[in-house]
Amino acid sequence: MRQNLVNSPHLVELKKKRRKSFFNKLILYFFLLILSFVSLGFISRLDRLNIHNIQVVGNEVIESAEIEKLTRETFSSHYLYFFPKSNFLFYPKRELINNLVNKFKILKEVKIDVVDIETLEISVVERKAGYTWCGESLIYQSKKVLENECYFTDDEGYIYSTAPYFSGNVYFKFFGPLNKTDEGSDKNPLGVYFVPEIFKKVTALVGALKYIVVSQFLFFDKDSEKFEIYLENKSDADYGPKIILKKDFQLEKVVNDLQAALDAEPLKTDFEKKYSSLLYIDLTIPNKVYYKFTEEGSN
Repeated sequence: MRQNLVNSPHLVELKKKRRKSFFNKLILYFFLLILSFVSLGFISRLDRLNIHNIQVVGNEVIESAEIEKLTRETFSSHYLYFFPKSNFLFYPKRELINNLVNKFKILKEVKIDVVDIETLEISVVERKAGYTWCGESLIYQSKKVLENECYFTDDEGYIYSTAPYFSGNVYFKFFGPLNKTDEGSDKNPLGVYFVPEIFKKVTALVGALKYIVVSQFLFFDKDSEKFEIYLENKSDADYGPKIILKKDFQLEKVVNDLQAALDAEPLKTDFEKKYSSLLYIDLTIPNKVYYKFTEEGSN
């Protein structure tokens, strides 16, 4: 009797109606979803809802037109092939910032804001050239350091631009191997840091030394983890005397030790009168200053 009730024509018909109603609702919801998607797509394409004007502020080296061009290229595509990336509500802010800093290495900071519905403001901070990196090794010829192409670095050791040729020593030069795990390569060092973990300490030392001696360039030997700061050349040798330091040097200690040594005899007099024959000043051992002239032994 119970089985007959379950399989009664009335219940079977009721199940069919419910199933049909469910599928009808499903089709309706799907249609409404598609309609909403298409409607939103058309609305998002309305001219007055899309960014047309791009204002660039803070740039001094990069042309505004270059930044604007890359911005429009980034906005030229669509989300899901339908929603324009130029819409002010969902423009790809992070993608645009990444595109700008990856193409223009000189950009240190990029901030983007919507001024109004049709206007985007891109505010940038450019890196300032403080030093140059000129290759991994030192090669001398006729009292000159032979340089490959030099590159500007900022105050953090980030290599961001090719430097034009400078006669003399307009910018302090760094030589030494780069971190190969960075994005640059042997042929293109842009986007790579030079000794980033201690670069600021090294440049602080270079700045402090200018009140004591005239230095021209620095070489970092990765194998020995030592720095060699080369001083002004007043001899017939290929290069001038050098100051040797360990990578983990203490800035204040090194400066004080060097100043004390140059103020004490006999180095004070020898440094003034026999500078052209000075080979090196070694500051690798704490509280010790070793130096050597060509015509005498170590001290």
